[in-house]
Amino acid sequence: MMGGSGSDLRFMRLALQLAKRGRGQSGSNPSVGCVIVKNGRIIARSVTAAGGRPHAETLAVKQAGNECEGATLFVTLEPCAHDGETPPCALNIIRSKIIRVVCPLTDPDPRVSGRGFALLKNANIAVDVIPSVKTFAEEIIQGFTSRIKRGRPYVTVKLGMSLDGKIASPQGKSKWITNNASRARSHLLRVQNDAILVGTNTFRNDNPELSVRGSLTGFSSPLRVFLDRTLEVSPTDIIVANLRKYPSMIIYGNKPNYRHLNIWENENIKLTRIDSTTDGLNLNKILEALANKGINSLLIEGGGKLVKNLLRQALIDELIVHKSGTVIGADGVPSFAALDQTNRDISAYPNMKLQSYAQYDGNLETIWKPI
Repeated sequence: MMGGSGSDLRFMRLALQLAKRGRGQSGSNPSVGCVIVKNGRIIARSVTAAGGRPHAETLAVKQAGNECEGATLFVTLEPCAHDGETPPCALNIIRSKIIRVVCPLTDPDPRVSGRGFALLKNANIAVDVIPSVKTFAEEIIQGFTSRIKRGRPYVTVKLGMSLDGKIASPQGKSKWITNNASRARSHLLRVQNDAILVGTNTFRNDNPELSVRGSLTGFSSPLRVFLDRTLEVSPTDIIVANLRKYPSMIIYGNKPNYRHLNIWENENIKLTRIDSTTDGLNLNKILEALANKGINSLLIEGGGKLVKNLLRQALIDELIVHKSGTVIGADGVPSFAALDQTNRDISAYPNMKLQSYAQYDGNLETIWKPI
């Protein structure tokens, strides 16, 4: 059955809200929301557990217990059908004696991709689709889909900048261009992503914590990825202590400072070597390496050269700009480093489309996606 009644939509929207809350907290697995309903009453609700297991369906079925018999299960992604660290969710649903499953989205993982629905149907469980919420369901798992289909994480770039488009003062200072409300929003973005990456200048100049703070401290902080092609950043006690505080990794290139390399290794800091060129580290290889580590979504916070290279190579999936009323002037650090110096029409330059905007206590957030 396609479509869905008003009550179906209500329960499915609740499942989607649950899934949305779990983004960035479910490891390499997608965040999935699940609601079980019987006689118009919710008897269980769940979201994929922290780290990715147990899955939402398994948690909900366990929560509902014997009440599952004759109930309807609303889930935001097709139940898995393959054996992994846990039994397939489709089999758990069948054993629970649930009689109907409502789901808007087929799993993009080729190990599932329709097999979950087939198992349910073969067990005489009705499987209904609500296409009107498919776009919302796809957005929630866009990182997982990107890793499965493109072999790289979904890349979000967040820039905090002045009114005149600068991300730092002439001395390289960027704290604090935006206000407390925008910074709180930035912490939420960190919660919603599996990893956060910064370039060498940010690593050296700011030694950023890149953690989740404030009201979000109960959530897991993302893996922190620091780029340092030649390992030029000196591993001082302060920097080493920062990298030990939360999960961290340094990515370096072909010709590192071996004295620094030995120090990092002796301090048991995770290191990953990626091929580098005269232009810097190979960004595609970085994204591939992160995907191989199960990273679905990556948040990048500056700087200008890194963002320019990502833009030039069409590796930005979403650009989030936080703009304050501060004016720094022409000698400030630009948000994007200079693009190729060639005579081109305006139409030949990268172009993005505005998706949404919001105001945070006088700072403006705009969200853009490539055209």
